[in-house]
Amino acid sequence: AGQPTVRVSSRRAWAPRTTRAGRIDHRMVGDGKVSFERYAGVKDGALKGVKLKHSEAGGDGRMAEVLFVPQGFEMTSDKFKDVADKTWSLKPPNLVVQCDAGMLHPSQLCTPSLMRLPSMEEWRRFAVQHQMQSSRRAVRDGRPDCVKDETTVVNELLFQRLVTVYTAMIEANAFANNWIVIDRVIGKSPTADLLLELAMGRTTTTPTIIVIDTLERLFNFESPGAESQWASLEQLVQMSSTIGAVGEGRATKAMQFMYTPSDFLDATKYYNMPSPRKSDDGTTPLGKKWEAHYLQSLFSYATHYILFQTAADAMYADDIGRVGAVYSNGGDFTFERLQLRIAQGTPLVMFHNSGGVTQAFASLQRMLMRGVAPSATALMAKAEVVSTDQWAEDFGLTQVMMMKELRERAPSLYRTTVVSVDLVKDTSEDILETITACFSAVDGGMPELGLGDAEAMVVRSAWKRHFAHFENAKRFRKRSVFFNVSTMFLATLTTLASVLFIHFDKAVKNDNSNEELRLTNRCNACSDPGNQDTDFCTPRGGEVDGEWPATGCVGLHTEGADETALKIMQYSVVVLPIVTVLIATMQARFRPGEKFAACLVAASEITAEIYKYRTRALDYDEANFRKEGNAANAARQLFTATVSEKYANALVSEVSKGGALRMKGPTNLSLNDEEDTMKLDEAVLSHMRNKLLDNCPRKRKPPTPKLVYETEETPSSQGIGHCRSICSNVEYFFTCCGVLPRPSSCFCRLPGVKRAEQSVAKAAEKVLEEARTAFDDDDDDEEDKPSDRYDDMVTSFSLEDYVDYRTRPMAHHFENVAPKLSKVLQLLELLAILSTSSAAILGIFRLPDWVALPIAISTFFSALIAYFNLYQRTAVCNAAVKDLHGLLTKWEGLSLVNRRTRQMKAEAVDITESSYIAVIIAKCGGLGSSKSNDDGDDGDEEDGKKGGGDGGEAPAPAHAPSWNACPKCGYDGSGGGGTVGQQMMGNAAIATAAVGGSSRVASNGISAAVATVP
Repeated sequence: AGQPTVRVSSRRAWAPRTTRAGRIDHRMVGDGKVSFERYAGVKDGALKGVKLKHSEAGGDGRMAEVLFVPQGFEMTSDKFKDVADKTWSLKPPNLVVQCDAGMLHPSQLCTPSLMRLPSMEEWRRFAVQHQMQSSRRAVRDGRPDCVKDETTVVNELLFQRLVTVYTAMIEANAFANNWIVIDRVIGKSPTADLLLELAMGRTTTTPTIIVIDTLERLFNFESPGAESQWASLEQLVQMSSTIGAVGEGRATKAMQFMYTPSDFLDATKYYNMPSPRKSDDGTTPLGKKWEAHYLQSLFSYATHYILFQTAADAMYADDIGRVGAVYSNGGDFTFERLQLRIAQGTPLVMFHNSGGVTQAFASLQRMLMRGVAPSATALMAKAEVVSTDQWAEDFGLTQVMMMKELRERAPSLYRTTVVSVDLVKDTSEDILETITACFSAVDGGMPELGLGDAEAMVVRSAWKRHFAHFENAKRFRKRSVFFNVSTMFLATLTTLASVLFIHFDKAVKNDNSNEELRLTNRCNACSDPGNQDTDFCTPRGGEVDGEWPATGCVGLHTEGADETALKIMQYSVVVLPIVTVLIATMQARFRPGEKFAACLVAASEITAEIYKYRTRALDYDEANFRKEGNAANAARQLFTATVSEKYANALVSEVSKGGALRMKGPTNLSLNDEEDTMKLDEAVLSHMRNKLLDNCPRKRKPPTPKLVYETEETPSSQGIGHCRSICSNVEYFFTCCGVLPRPSSCFCRLPGVKRAEQSVAKAAEKVLEEARTAFDDDDDDEEDKPSDRYDDMVTSFSLEDYVDYRTRPMAHHFENVAPKLSKVLQLLELLAILSTSSAAILGIFRLPDWVALPIAISTFFSALIAYFNLYQRTAVCNAAVKDLHGLLTKWEGLSLVNRRTRQMKAEAVDITESSYIAVIIAKCGGLGSSKSNDDGDDGDEEDGKKGGGDGGEAPAPAHAPSWNACPKCGYDGSGGGGTVGQQMMGNAAIATAAVGGSSRVASNGISAAVATVP
């Protein structure tokens, strides 16, 4: 409705209509009477292919592939992919780029209304200056024809600016493996096509350019050049071979094109030429005559042509891949196409200050992107409609309301997907960065109605599942550490008790022998008649303890300290093994180590899935769900199913075996309550910053006025004006509060004064933050750019943000953890070696009874190494540092375009998350590895506290693979099956048994020490 009908013949017209998938179709609608019998080779119903070689001057012998599609053949997306893969050997594109700039000549885009806009003031001044200089030269040289008016100068500036931007865009698309599709059937734009060809002449980079055209359209022109082109096309059809046939070998045909792009730099030379269109009735405006001459030929810089017989059979660019669009200027047809692309949420970039339709929609987008959206009436009043074409009459509140409702429905749409750049103010680098960021954005397409905050809620729900497992993992870890360390300590204590028992037993025996000897001497002394000492003997025949010894005398014996210690050790040797076995039995029954490992790995894998989903990488790449229609919904459903599966696996595998999850803290927060949602977001931020990255966060010192002031004084001394003004405000704020100057020394230590200073400093920090925010918001140019990068842990974000907020902190974390693990490992190994060496020393010094004790202590240190899996954790942590450093080195060497490719995103996310999963599984000793070990994780979440950590049981069960098993003997450092405590009990028993045999080899201390090693 309201669209103009451009007459091109008495029996055919351009008729805009809505087709499948809601796409605007501007096909040439004919009566079907056009004869293509001369192209008999295309009538057998099979796809035909041939190679084309440019032979015109300046063609440089370029090669191109040509695909002829017969009439009635339905070229579906799958069929085209098969041809592109098997016949053309093309890799799937990251994006399909379409350019639309209307039908005006690119040197005639500026209108008087566009010139009067405030944003064009800089170019107007330059045009006036250029005109004055040209006038002086014209008077001097006598050539008044060389004087250019302001509009002509601005048109030249705009033309050259567009060619420069298109050149950069072509190079970016080549690096990013984006295909440029030129559709001359449904959405042709000769202005954009000419800009692309001119830009291609400026660069040596050649991206994949696919042209969709029809023989029917080319048959609508008559000129000598058109006749020559028909003859060449007929020869191409005859030389073509069937695609996919056995022994297929496509022939090569040289073809001379009708023009070079430089032939159309000046549109005025076509004003007096007759139109080559057969249907031209002489009413074509002069400004559009160049278009007819330009469109009568094939696009000359294409790498692949898809030629249909009729427009009715032509395919859409959306059938090739995910589409991204670039719009500048534009007229009546562009009005419908651009409006539909915006409504669908297609990634597109609009060139502001290029005039036409794009100017109007870009001005609305820039107003809606800033702060609170104005009313529809205010938006309509400020919309920059700078054209007098038919679309300008149709542009009104309908389009304004559509743009405003889309902002309410998808708040981030105008910052990430539908964006604009300023051709006058933005540099080429800024424009290229905006284009690549838009085309690589993870949010593609318009969210479905009724979706609301479902995208954020599903991520928050996953964070709750993470918290459930993570908090319970800490609870199970404490139990596991208690059971294992207690078992190891008690086993060592049992060995100590055994050694002491032997020692005290020998001491008591020696004391008894000495006592017997002393009593014997005393009894001998009793035979002396003059000895009347009754303390040690009694007269012969006297009563002692109710009994009368037959002969001799009896001493009065009292129990000594050695005998008391002997009794204690005797009981300890019996009780300690019983307690040790009891704790070991409880550990084997409750399995806290296995539960800890299952919960920690599940929590980590859920976090990894969150990051994969937020970046739309790997399994959640929307390109994987293109066949399903709603890619965003399919990716969300897959994410929900994956998180649910990983959450349930941990419950079914270990936690449900005699245990249960306790729901505490953030897990109990409701997603339906706004306050609880805010609390959950804050808990996630604190959790990620304090536990997942910085295991031991330093406590922040309470702020003082001096600290706050000095923080801002440093940038102030560097000449930053706004910081200087902020410092002045803070100083004034302190002075008003009586803090500056500081109180006298006799009162400065009073608690009340310190509290007042801290309160004022906190308030000053808030003032500083507000001042910084206000300063940043003052610049309108900065508002236009999404410079406020911030990871809220919920919404989707780009790969640059992922690297800055995930990969770099992770690499820094591992850089700190790896040395700590190495130090603890070396310390424990050193202590174990020293303990073992001390056993030999004890043997040398003839102390065989004490040899078992250092052996037990050495075993204790070795058991700690095995329990915390320090060998494997150190190796895996170093490997993670290596992988992440390699990734960051590659990242720093990539261009802006290469960083935003789908392949780079998949590689970065896969390396980062896989590194963390490996560290987590190593921390758990391999006990918690799930079925999907290729996923990422949230990291070594409390790894490296005090350097050591506290992982799960190091020895893997019989059904689990060993991480560091010896390839020769199969030994994995665990000392056999069972828990570390049970191994310690066995070693203690061996050491205890060795005590009894140590006396047999006491003659050789070294042999004694060796013999006691289990």
